[in-house]
Amino acid sequence: MKVEEESEVEKPSEEEEHQKSQNITTRGTSSSCSKTKKNVSQKITQRSRAKRPSCTCLQCGKSFTCKGSLRDHTRIHTGERPFTCSYCGIGFKQSGSLTEHIRIHTGEKPYTCSQCGKSYRQKGGLRMHMQIHAEEKPFTCPQCGKCFTQKHNFNLHLKNHSGVKPFICPQCGKAFSQASLLKVHEIVHSEVKPFHCVPCGRSFKKCLALKDI
Repeated sequence: MKVEEESEVEKPSEEEEHQKSQNITTRGTSSSCSKTKKNVSQKITQRSRAKRPSCTCLQCGKSFTCKGSLRDHTRIHTGERPFTCSYCGIGFKQSGSLTEHIRIHTGEKPYTCSQCGKSYRQKGGLRMHMQIHAEEKPFTCPQCGKCFTQKHNFNLHLKNHSGVKPFICPQCGKAFSQASLLKVHEIVHSEVKPFHCVPCGRSFKKCLALKDI
């Protein structure tokens, strides 16, 4: 007689069943922990934003990203100029402006054009100069047809046609269309002569007079 062997399906052991349940629990816990950490991170970010102090000017309502920028801006309203030039005594609202001004006295021009070698005291001056080499002047005056490489200079030029001169000298009442022109003019009323000739030692109130020597 043939003895038929019954094939038995192997059943997982108790240890294997326990391991599977542990894996399922671990995956669920890991997913839950990840979501919890994300929620906590979002809450912390929201709280830090809520606690961040307001950097808004109380005078004009203009907002800034940090207290330092707000402090510099406030000096426009107060007129405070805490940074004074040791050469001529002119005060400035920002330390960076003083640094650039001192280069007038020292003759330092750290920004050099890679195309022609011309140097400038300010980085902005070099940036404006570089557009000369680009030969692109996209801003055209509708009044006289003059073209400009930068929008800033274009807007300043438009004020010449408008006749508006909002910047008034407190000493003589003379008005100017640009703040920079008023600043140059104010030197006339003072005894300050910031432009020095190195070879002869003479000083001048205007840069133009120094160039004419």
